[in-house]
Amino acid sequence: MNFDYLNERVSAEKIWENFETICGFGGRVCGTEGEKQAVDFLKHELGSISGGRRLLKKTQYKRWQGDASIEMAGGARIKSEALLFSPTTPDDGLAATLMDIGEGKEEDFLAIGRNKIEGKIVLVRHGYMFSPGHVHRMRKYKY
Repeated sequence: MNFDYLNERVSAEKIWENFETICGFGGRVCGTEGEKQAVDFLKHELGSISGGRRLLKKTQYKRWQGDASIEMAGGARIKSEALLFSPTTPDDGLAATLMDIGEGKEEDFLAIGRNKIEGKIVLVRHGYMFSPGHVHRMRKYKY
């Protein structure tokens, strides 16, 4: 099967190959190394399909700047990923109680109660997106 894309014929196999290549870069959250690799790959790939026409446009967005980590009371530091679209904390960090809510399912949040969560930093797991029971991050934000 072939598809028309920018007046070029592109095979389903080529599209799947490109999809697998992009997935191979790992997570592609804006500003990460995986996102940079995927953009570079797409610039090359789309450039060859479009006859060199520029198809990418820079977009401004709010995002975390810098590294994120959790420093425990005893001094141990755990590398972490900042919540997407979250503002950068002050240079000296942010101190708050950390609350682990496991998978971040609605029932996990309801069991604890909103009044016990407010003002705390909530830690939730991010599992494989295509597994049964996966909770999308937008649902976790909502909860």
